[in-house]
Amino acid sequence: MAENAQGTVAGPIWLTNQEVHQILTMEDCLEAVEEVYYEHGAGRAINPPLINVITPDGRAPDDSMEIYHWLRSMPGGAEKFGLASVGISSYRIGYRETDGMKNKVRLPTSEGNQYTAVQIFFSTSTGLPVLMCADGHLQRMRVGATAGLGVKYMAREDSEVLCILGTGYQAETHVQATCLVRPIKKIKVYSRDPERRAQFAKRMQDLVGVETIAMDSAREAVRGSDIVLTTTNSLKPVFFGEWLEPGMHVGTVLDLELDVDALTTFDVIVTSRRGVLWQDHTMGDPENDRPPEGNPHNLPHYNQSKELRGRPEIPIDWSKVPTIGEVMNGDASGRTDAKQITYFCSVGDGMGFVAVGSKLLKAAKAKGVGHELPLDLWQSQVDDWATLT
Repeated sequence: MAENAQGTVAGPIWLTNQEVHQILTMEDCLEAVEEVYYEHGAGRAINPPLINVITPDGRAPDDSMEIYHWLRSMPGGAEKFGLASVGISSYRIGYRETDGMKNKVRLPTSEGNQYTAVQIFFSTSTGLPVLMCADGHLQRMRVGATAGLGVKYMAREDSEVLCILGTGYQAETHVQATCLVRPIKKIKVYSRDPERRAQFAKRMQDLVGVETIAMDSAREAVRGSDIVLTTTNSLKPVFFGEWLEPGMHVGTVLDLELDVDALTTFDVIVTSRRGVLWQDHTMGDPENDRPPEGNPHNLPHYNQSKELRGRPEIPIDWSKVPTIGEVMNGDASGRTDAKQITYFCSVGDGMGFVAVGSKLLKAAKAKGVGHELPLDLWQSQVDDWATLT
């Protein structure tokens, strides 16, 4: 067990969102997710389903939206890192339709436009908590790094033109990760807000030192691109099969962003996980219309509410689609030809937090960043009769 300066067992380190931003690099994140997905492909990392609990907000609709509370837990574990973790997020959500596109909107839970989310890491050798941090910057770094992993193993090695659809919270780390694994010389970006996409283009050009152009349409942004990554919160397709070009690589966080033509045209499809993605327990959610007792979801997402999603059910047997870990281990094939059109579907994976959290913990200790929390906040006495002998 680790001891602090007083010689007692150390409590967990607490890192603020700003401190995570200060010490966590994309290089570390890419290395971490590559390690954990390799371990997952070998059966040495655990990636359980996410659990969502959705309940009515209990107040009048806000901005013409019905409001709900969304509690999510995302666990994971990996033998190599000696850690298991769970992420807990608490959001208020609503569904808004703009210009024919339906989006799920996460609403701040506290003053100052703050969201409530925390990641907790436990040592698998002691059972004790070793790290806690705000799940803001950490989350988007993990997601961006995982998209970068898909690019590394599936995009053509000579890919030079990157297209980003969506300029929200996740877009920046997708750009960072991709520029680290491929020799990108031009970036094209599109989102619905002209001012926002122009600002994003300037910021990315300053950040990665690559020519970045704000495009007037998604179609023009995609045209001639080697890599297309979608980072929107749309519940309906924003990318279409007729836009695909030979040799292109496409990556999404959710397959909802693609139409059926795209999903049935890809030569190679790889996912970050196989099996049940999440389980929803819902009360009165008209968008998804699921029973309160819970409804497990396999890829592709939300097939059971396909009418609301604007596309029919996809004729793909997702149980046979290989994972990125299997591609990395050589148990499945990724891209085998420069002309193939490839697709990587990256979804929420708790084990990714474990790997990135391991890097974060080492960096925090090395740089003396963070605040030690009292260990007794976490401990309780077990009655003698309940103790195993």
